[in-house]
Amino acid sequence: MSNKMSKQNNEKYLHLLNRIYPLAQFNAKETISNHGVNHNVLKAMKELGMIYKISNGYYKWMLYRQPTIEDVYAIKKRITAYNVTARQTNGQLKITPIKRVERTQPVPVHQEPIHDTSNSKMLIILAVGALLGFMIATLIWK
Repeated sequence: MSNKMSKQNNEKYLHLLNRIYPLAQFNAKETISNHGVNHNVLKAMKELGMIYKISNGYYKWMLYRQPTIEDVYAIKKRITAYNVTARQTNGQLKITPIKRVERTQPVPVHQEPIHDTSNSKMLIILAVGALLGFMIATLIWK
């Protein structure tokens, strides 16, 4: 049965390639839905240099020759590589564990005593001192 399915897939992919080969450009979503293929097919074709992206969702055939069955085999090989790397041997998707970070104990903040370091008080003291000095000087000179 797998040979029959493989042969049907080969024909489906080759039909897809032959349909998009003469087009000036094609829409990826329409192509996927019309031909019943997965987006991985177009991804593999792009990575293999068969198509390139023109604009948002539109692609163009890049090779200067008509597609062959070898192109289909290369696409299927690339898709198989996607599936192998996406799954582990037990059939589950790979899940990378989240790195746990050890919590540290909170450190109390050292509070320094509050000192008024404003310049306004210093200026007032200086002004009062100058005024007293002026008053003493005037008393002495009289």
